[in-house]
Amino acid sequence: MVLAEPVLKGFADGMSGPDVPKVVHAYQGESMPRVLLFPVSEDPQDLNIATGLQAMQDLVGGYIENVTLEDGVGLICNEEGKLKGLPMNRRVKELNDIIRGPFFISRYNDEGETVDITDADVKKFTKRFPRG
Repeated sequence: MVLAEPVLKGFADGMSGPDVPKVVHAYQGESMPRVLLFPVSEDPQDLNIATGLQAMQDLVGGYIENVTLEDGVGLICNEEGKLKGLPMNRRVKELNDIIRGPFFISRYNDEGETVDITDADVKKFTKRFPRG
């Protein structure tokens, strides 16, 4: 398979080390769902990522935790963000807590596969999780 152009560079601000990849790749012809990434201390980024667990782990810099925000919409963050001392990002009312490290919003279908967020989602969640 041939690698496509990098999808995202430098997403893991505030994180470093050999286990933090700086580029997420997809293979040509592979579906690349649209997500909304919330880097630490930055505005949200509307982007497409490679499918699969590894791409999600790469975005958040470790094991993932999925928090359901509403039907078919999840917030995916680093499961060990607090334990690893990742920088504070944004407050999430549903958790009554602050997410540490980067996180992203995605949609998923009935089979649990990541699918594209909508333009309305981008607008809604950008407003819901303002940069603090």
